[in-house]
Amino acid sequence: MKRTTAALAVIAASLTGCTTGITEASPEPAQASSASPEYGPDDCLARLDRIYVSGVPRDISDGAECASLTPVEYAGLVGQVLEDHQDESIKKLRNTVPWDVAWDGLDVEMQEATCELLRTEGIYEVGDQLGGGRADEDDVEMALYFLTDRCEA
Repeated sequence: MKRTTAALAVIAASLTGCTTGITEASPEPAQASSASPEYGPDDCLARLDRIYVSGVPRDISDGAECASLTPVEYAGLVGQVLEDHQDESIKKLRNTVPWDVAWDGLDVEMQEATCELLRTEGIYEVGDQLGGGRADEDDVEMALYFLTDRCEA
């Protein structure tokens, strides 16, 4: 029994000696794997364009893509987006103003009947009727405008 106890003491001392003076390697501090991305004027311009196209334009000068720009640079990009879409805006106004005049020329009962027809038959059928039986893209676009802007307003 004394031999077993002595053997255990020697083994324990040996194991303790093996770990004495050894320091565990501490893990390296984790490097930030996701550094904040660098944004430039092109990123800001792309975001401004997406927001404009979405139909809900808003100020994003303090957003991540535009925060590094000066107010003058940001204003220049906003102007560029507006200029890029100028033709679309002019075309929309060129179409919707006459459509509004035509709509306002209808009496209330006719407006309600047109809205009901748009809801039941759809924009293509009504567009075809507006186009005199041969609807083109503008006739369908007008029917969609009436449905979304005049009937649902």
